[in-house]
Amino acid sequence: MIRNIALEEIGTGEPAAGAPGGAGCPAAGLLPRLNTINCNEGLKAEFQKLSPAHRRTAHALERNCWLLVEKYGLERIGFLTLTFALHILSYKQAQKYLHSLMTGVLKKRYVECIIVMERMESGRIHYHLLAVLAQDIRTGFDFAAVERGD
Repeated sequence: MIRNIALEEIGTGEPAAGAPGGAGCPAAGLLPRLNTINCNEGLKAEFQKLSPAHRRTAHALERNCWLLVEKYGLERIGFLTLTFALHILSYKQAQKYLHSLMTGVLKKRYVECIIVMERMESGRIHYHLLAVLAQDIRTGFDFAAVERGD
């Protein structure tokens, strides 16, 4: 199953204790939370705050991420960024390329995905995926070596 977060909206409000992302969740504290637009550090704080619509979308994304982690386990979740070799500015064209990749590769390779589209400063479109893999990809990985830059 491939989920495109732009098409999926879940209600507002904080997760209850024991609910995905709430207190008592086994993966609590492991996923980031988006409250501001932090890619524009030079802008004034009032311009970086999310609008109510963006907060709802961020909440839906966070909730879907928690549900994915709880359903499959954090050890099977991977993050992938897809950028086009071409300078794609059109959403429609980007969706065609993504659909082709999904049908030819992603649906066969990943159990489930959450996909988020983003524009770069240049206007180019790229995608971020939270993907469920068939096996554990965390156990045995040397996170400390990555932290040290090894």
